[in-house]
Amino acid sequence: MRLRHLLAWLTAGLVLGPPGGAWAETPVDLDRVDRGLKREPTYAEMPRYCLLVFGPQAATKVWLVLDGETLYADLDADGDLGEEGERFAPQNRRDLKSLDGAYRDWEYQVGDVTPLGDGGRHTRFEIAVYRSGDEPLSHVLKLWVNDKVRQYAGWGPIFAPRREDAPIIHFGGPVLCRLLRSKSIDRRSKSPEIHFCFATPGKGKHSFAYIGYETVPQDQPPQLEIEWPAAGGKTVHTKATLPDRC
Repeated sequence: MRLRHLLAWLTAGLVLGPPGGAWAETPVDLDRVDRGLKREPTYAEMPRYCLLVFGPQAATKVWLVLDGETLYADLDADGDLGEEGERFAPQNRRDLKSLDGAYRDWEYQVGDVTPLGDGGRHTRFEIAVYRSGDEPLSHVLKLWVNDKVRQYAGWGPIFAPRREDAPIIHFGGPVLCRLLRSKSIDRRSKSPEIHFCFATPGKGKHSFAYIGYETVPQDQPPQLEIEWPAAGGKTVHTKATLPDRC
């Protein structure tokens, strides 16, 4: 049977509400975000771009630019990437070999994003980078929005060679419920499973900003309600508490 209706919620707005985020059903129109930059440094290689936006209305912009393995991050969101303290080198590099081929990874410890005049402070910003064999570099972005809500994005290539094509990742924006791994479930199954997450939509591949499970209090598990199609146009209702998280 197809999963006709899914409703999952958290009981504390409380958890995801302002200033960390907002529960909503309508995402922000990211096509309207201005992609301009006031100043860029002189790059040694061809730069690659990714744009972060913050807040319910995506009003704050933070550009990330990779110049080879050097990262530039506009931490005060003023559009100037040439300022002191906004250039980062890779750390904790590993180069491994196995029967499956070469694997390497490193990370950038970016720190805090403190937009000028915004009043917000987004903390513990890290970027993990990894590559298996000859595959493109993948990136995972991690930070605490307003130092309260943990969000992740990436697990794939998220930098583009042109600003106009750069993915947009929205932190601290409207939070939606999203199904994972499967879009159907069989009520007759002995061990039915359903997986979902809370996330803010972005623009471009790998741009969903997922809410970290550590943000959701242990004593407030999500509640699930399913409407199953039945004979005669009727429905069967199922309710459950989902205590597991990963």
